[in-house]
Amino acid sequence: MMEDDCANNVIPVPNVMASILSKMIEWCKKHAQMKEDDNNNNEEKEKELRSWDKEFVDLDTDTLYHLLAVANYLDIKGLLDLVWQRVADMIKGKNPEQIPESLFVQCNDTTNYTNTNTFSTNLNLLIPSLSSNSTLNYGFYNTSIGQDPNKAYGLVLCRGDATNNICQNCIEMASDAIQSRCPNRSATIWYDDCLLRYSNTNFFSSLNTSV
Repeated sequence: MMEDDCANNVIPVPNVMASILSKMIEWCKKHAQMKEDDNNNNEEKEKELRSWDKEFVDLDTDTLYHLLAVANYLDIKGLLDLVWQRVADMIKGKNPEQIPESLFVQCNDTTNYTNTNTFSTNLNLLIPSLSSNSTLNYGFYNTSIGQDPNKAYGLVLCRGDATNNICQNCIEMASDAIQSRCPNRSATIWYDDCLLRYSNTNFFSSLNTSV
């Protein structure tokens, strides 16, 4: 698991902004330092780390999404669990009317596609594939369909504590909603139990240093 020594290894990164990469490294270094501390089992040290973690994830939804994506890609389970818990805390105690249909929607590309073009055809094949395969690998699946420049790339991810049924239902809901809410060539939708992303560019393993 990457979190065991994430501050020391040379590791690949997904499509992630420099600011998000910096946050991930900050978390890794803090937890690596705690493990190196001879007193890391001390109750006071554990309390201090929990307090630090709580402040660390006091972030806007957009930043939380990107942290979640990079933590999943690098298999940093501690950070992944921390971000999901923060999302759960955000809606804890709220009634259904106070909880948005989706926690986060981002229409990344301002270029719309038409229902008759090649990208639309590929996307219409991609979305059902993401939905039907969402529970094969512990709630994570990515794939692509078609040929450049109209190739469609997609990814789905469910919470680690979500059952297969909850995961499947969430991805199906996201699949239905994302195209109607974002008729763009690149979009992301995030619910409490899952997220779905698609794009006309490969975001699986490239570095984005924009801020």
